[in-house]
Amino acid sequence: QSGDRSDPYLKLIDDELRYELTYEGHDEDLERLEDAYLNGRNYEFDDLLFYVRESQRIHEGDRSHPRLIELDALRELLTYDGWEEDFDAALVKHKLCVEDTLGRSFRRSVDRMERRQSMSIGDHSHESLRFLHSLNL
Repeated sequence: QSGDRSDPYLKLIDDELRYELTYEGHDEDLERLEDAYLNGRNYEFDDLLFYVRESQRIHEGDRSHPRLIELDALRELLTYDGWEEDFDAALVKHKLCVEDTLGRSFRRSVDRMERRQSMSIGDHSHESLRFLHSLNL
């Protein structure tokens, strides 16, 4: 950290985030954030900034984002083998999605968990499962 660091993005990293973040892996994430900014990848900086801030909120117990509320409600229903891995993957996808346009990956993860849960308890009423059964394979 040398040279002129008066830029607002660098000041955000140096003066705020460096002191506020406590989640595991935050040092590496700050390096990635700084690298994205210094190399002119502003689109990546914004995505990483959301990832960093959301990781800290989750670490502190704040799960108020609408996608997390949905995910936590679903967690209460999940019992199928492997749901923990699917849940963790959906959580990462949430943190990687700044906008809903990128949230399609998160949405697919949630839909997949709902289908797997339905199948595990013998409920084939999900639209995709009904379609598969209609094929008589």
